[in-house]
Amino acid sequence: DFNVTVRRFPTNLTAMLFGYKVKPNFTVENEAAIAKPPTVDFGTAPTPAPVPPLAAAAPPPLPVVVSAPPAVPGREPLAPLAAPPAEGARPPGAPIITQVRRLAELPAEQRRELPPLVVGGSVWSDQASARFVVLDGQVLREGDAAAPGLVLVKLAPRAATLRWRDMLLELPL
Repeated sequence: DFNVTVRRFPTNLTAMLFGYKVKPNFTVENEAAIAKPPTVDFGTAPTPAPVPPLAAAAPPPLPVVVSAPPAVPGREPLAPLAAPPAEGARPPGAPIITQVRRLAELPAEQRRELPPLVVGGSVWSDQASARFVVLDGQVLREGDAAAPGLVLVKLAPRAATLRWRDMLLELPL
């Protein structure tokens, strides 16, 4: 390309002004040596390099004992966390929530009571354990609490379903 540019009008005028000259093409001293194809032999396998002996296996890690934090004077101790309810289980008398409402459909008064819901991004996968959404800087998976009383129930490719009070809310992603 350089040689063509240096020779073609009107760029040749600029090339002459700045002293650019045609450059020689690539040449090889012994063309017969590079014209000969390389020889490849698949008949004999090279001897493998010796493998150094393996080091002794590392001892198994020691178990970690987690204890309750020490009591702080003047503060009540924290109550232990309850196990999450089994899937499909609900307290007796609790209403069955079936209707999903869009966040934009909520009355302004109820929207003001909700914590801020700023979506930072989301990843959806066929595998439930790989799905997550970033809400207010927190990485949440299905079943995680986004804020007190606000739980991420389900992630879909384009929306997240949240449980707040006795409502299911759809948040577009």
